[in-house]
Amino acid sequence: MSAVSAPHRLLAWAPQGSVLPDSLWEVRHRWVMSILVVQAVAVVPFALARGYSLSHGLVEAAGPAALAALASLRRLPKVARASFAAVGLMLESAIAVHLSGGVIEAHFHFFVMVPVVALYESWVPFGLAVGFVLFQHGIVGALESSAVYNHEDARDNPWWWASVHTVAFGAACLGALVNWRMHERARQVTDELTEATERDPLTGLPNRAGLERLGQERIARGAPLSVLLIDLDGFKDVNDTLGHAGGDLLLAMVGARFGTVLDKDDVLGRLGGDEFVVVHSAQRADGAQADGAQAVADRLRQTLAESFAVQGMTLDVDASVGIATWSPPPGQRPLTETPAATMTELLRQADVAMYVAKHSRRGAAAYELEQDHEARRRLTVISELRRAIDCDELVVHFQPKIRLTSGGASGFEALVRWQHPERGLLPPADLIQTAERTSLIGPLTAVVLGKALAAVRQWHDAGMFLGVSVNVSPHSLANPQLLHTVDGLLREYDLDGRWLCLEITEDVLLADERGCLSALRQFKQRGVTIAVDDFGTGYSSMSYLQRLPADELKIDRSLIGGLGADVPLRPTAGQVVTDFALVIVRSTIELGHSLGLRVVAEGVETAETLATLISLGCDEVQGYLIAHPMPADQVLPWLAESDAASTAQPLHAS
Repeated sequence: MSAVSAPHRLLAWAPQGSVLPDSLWEVRHRWVMSILVVQAVAVVPFALARGYSLSHGLVEAAGPAALAALASLRRLPKVARASFAAVGLMLESAIAVHLSGGVIEAHFHFFVMVPVVALYESWVPFGLAVGFVLFQHGIVGALESSAVYNHEDARDNPWWWASVHTVAFGAACLGALVNWRMHERARQVTDELTEATERDPLTGLPNRAGLERLGQERIARGAPLSVLLIDLDGFKDVNDTLGHAGGDLLLAMVGARFGTVLDKDDVLGRLGGDEFVVVHSAQRADGAQADGAQAVADRLRQTLAESFAVQGMTLDVDASVGIATWSPPPGQRPLTETPAATMTELLRQADVAMYVAKHSRRGAAAYELEQDHEARRRLTVISELRRAIDCDELVVHFQPKIRLTSGGASGFEALVRWQHPERGLLPPADLIQTAERTSLIGPLTAVVLGKALAAVRQWHDAGMFLGVSVNVSPHSLANPQLLHTVDGLLREYDLDGRWLCLEITEDVLLADERGCLSALRQFKQRGVTIAVDDFGTGYSSMSYLQRLPADELKIDRSLIGGLGADVPLRPTAGQVVTDFALVIVRSTIELGHSLGLRVVAEGVETAETLATLISLGCDEVQGYLIAHPMPADQVLPWLAESDAASTAQPLHAS
């Protein structure tokens, strides 16, 4: 070790004197104060025991008592309070030596108090304590040696004996410093572990644990705050298209961009997945009023307006923000509720509000108590729907489709219902949306397919060769399990694929274009037919129709219901057609036929509408005018009583 590097290494080894956490400092200070006060009180009886007068004992105790009083003043800085306490402890050691007549054993009191002062882990009080001891042994020992030493040689050579005591005292100080340094290192390791467990490795931002701790600390201080939960819209599509590496890169870029529009007092973190959180302080550290949470939410969303360049692609990202706000009850400090519970509740409330913002397409929404009722209702429905699937509470009704050229049935559409044990028969609206938001959409689709194909098998056994249409969501279609489910059911009921038609909506390509198109082609290879349902409600119907391997086009009921009976089907020159529904329906039928597709009109409820569709050349219709959806056991009787069975053929037959 070189002479130049030795001091640097010594300084590197020495305690840093880092600031203790407030809570830990307060605990240690209380212990030090207890020792200081107890010893100050003990000075008087010790003085009396040593033969001194009461007044002398009170005078001796006055100094430590005064220092204890100063050390207890909360308005003083912590370093000042610690310094008063440290000097008070050393003064009590000096008093113990003085009252004992300078006996060597009394000097041990200094050695005991040094580790106590080191509890503050601060160089200022520790340095004052060491300086006090040197002054007491050196200066006081030289001027009034009897107050420090009880033997003649020390009185004749006070500085020699001061040096001897300094060596012993230095050893005690060294032991205290080693202990101090070990505590610092242990706390440093703990902080590093905490940092590792409270940081998101992808973005470097605080994770859920870190956010909860930081939020709890602010709440414990009684500082009003808001929690903003930001969820990226459509992020799953990014992962599906670019893979998780591309998705991770986008998340890191989003986190960095969010950080550019936040105040230094705000905390940005990532919960996981595509969810970020901002802990926003209502008041800045300098006392100025901060922007409201809504303004922060607007800035966060606006910063996403500029596209992101990821792996050679330009990505547009939007987000939904939920806001939950907390402020201390008037006059209620400290808190009566635990900060942990409060921060956890704020995150929950922000999540509820984010859900409302996402599904109402409002961009951002603040938490309201009524939202909790809806959230609980959703959870209840999810739980009940899971039970309904397991307990076979789902039933399938069938609505016929009729060929306009012959009047015969071309097949039936399977429509799921929920036979709720308490609420009776529930329509699809109460379960389809819930299932599509959860993993239940797969099991639900499998149940409907199973019941629908079981009914087809019964019809065939009765001599009625008709097929069935089943609605399939984009989530189910993109799942490879659907293909295995259909294959298994067709084998189970000994049916050819042509007796099944899968109805999809035109937005199916928005979910997973590559996966959905691949699945559709595989179904086509098995003879399964494809129908585009609710056609005409999307803004890009024509472009999507060219890419879908469809056999059938179903015009949405919202257009069919708007057909008027008094509008000319083929206007003459100069006539202006104001019935836009008629124009759209006629154009859709012509488009479908030009692409070689069957065109089916849904929601036919009046004879006038049916006549209009016949005139327009529509191929098939379904609706209440023909028949309401009916349970499986009513299909064969209905066919027997109507003329619809006379020309029963497969769904895809022309």
